[in-house]
Amino acid sequence: MLSQPLQMAYTTAAAGALGGSDLDEDSDAVDTPALLLIKIATKVLVSPRAMWLGHAFTFMYAAMRLAEIDRWSAEAVVTSIDGRPNTTALADFSSACLAVGASVFSLPLVSLRRVTRDDGQLKALGVGSTKISAKAAKSLGRWHVALVGFAALWVYLGLIHCLESVGLLGDEFNEFTIHPGKMALTTRQRVFALVIGLFCAYVWPLAIAWWLSLNEASVLVSYEVIECRKLIDKTSATSADWDALVVPELLKLINETLPTLSEGWADGMLALWAGCWVSALGTFAGFLNNTSATLFLYLTVFLACLPLCMAAGVAGASSDCDAVKAQLNKKRASDLSVENDAKLYVIERLLQNLNKGQGLGFVVAGKVLNKTTLKTIFVAVGSFLGAAVPLILALKPPTIVPGTEACALTAQQVAGIKAAMMTASASCAPFNVTISEALAL
Repeated sequence: MLSQPLQMAYTTAAAGALGGSDLDEDSDAVDTPALLLIKIATKVLVSPRAMWLGHAFTFMYAAMRLAEIDRWSAEAVVTSIDGRPNTTALADFSSACLAVGASVFSLPLVSLRRVTRDDGQLKALGVGSTKISAKAAKSLGRWHVALVGFAALWVYLGLIHCLESVGLLGDEFNEFTIHPGKMALTTRQRVFALVIGLFCAYVWPLAIAWWLSLNEASVLVSYEVIECRKLIDKTSATSADWDALVVPELLKLINETLPTLSEGWADGMLALWAGCWVSALGTFAGFLNNTSATLFLYLTVFLACLPLCMAAGVAGASSDCDAVKAQLNKKRASDLSVENDAKLYVIERLLQNLNKGQGLGFVVAGKVLNKTTLKTIFVAVGSFLGAAVPLILALKPPTIVPGTEACALTAQQVAGIKAAMMTASASCAPFNVTISEALAL
């Protein structure tokens, strides 16, 4: 993606020297497609109140999850021998993880509002004013259709299943079941369902719109990197066109394009990653607590894999930046002169020293995120989960087979034992004896 002055200069001044116009190869370039989901999200978040409303729904959801930690004392289904609930540890761990994970899910709304403003990062990257390849536009359109359907699914689950069916009508759904001895869902359950419905129908669709905006930005960045590589390929490093065309475009990538991408979306990406992985631990613990709640198992797989899907597009854009260095080295192979090597070395050293030696790319928490680093991150996460899952499994109480329960003393038996002990002479020394030892006497 070239700026208009550079495109004109390239077409006129450099066309003869390079053997043709770069526009000939980009004859299939089309306008960036208008994405309905982003338009809707932009209108929704035009007021700061809409963003704070998302924070409020998220806070209520997290607070209700934390409040679930003490539900065993009032509403638990008592199934253990001694009258206590037999899944307290798992249930508490699940509620805590889901509360912590959900607490950051509204942070991408801040990023989305920032990047979609009139002076936001999407405009700075050229949305609505530049062209991309037809292939990239088609791919972005498919992403749009898929994510619109994904957002609609969460709206449906939130409004129909949780808010209407459970919250308003009191129907049972997944973990919202009528406790034994009760005729209907409790008020607490119904209020919780209302909160979940608002959270799913409002926060998640906007987070999905953020994801779509990141994909759109990644396509624009990738296209600009490709155009820069074309300039490098066609321009001699020892010619005047190198300093007039290639160097300004490289500096634009370094000083404007990639920093704009990172400043706009890095914090939202980090928040969603953390929220998804912590919530995945919570849903897995919830499934172990109640294996009939299969929705928790599906959510575990979904939340564990979602960060990989979110980062795939922008990691590809960063990897395209790595290809710039390969293009420069290819340029060196075509001309081994000292002058050519010196011109290329200046640019290569500049690229190599960026981001503390990591090179050019999308930066998250000080790390350049490309395909290689993405694989490294997920190997580390997989190792962590490999250690965490057995610990969660250890919280699950042992299954008691019917008929093998330990016998408990009745009130009459306890009273009889106490009476027998009271008949002992007061002069006897204190002693401690088990029932087994007493029966063996």
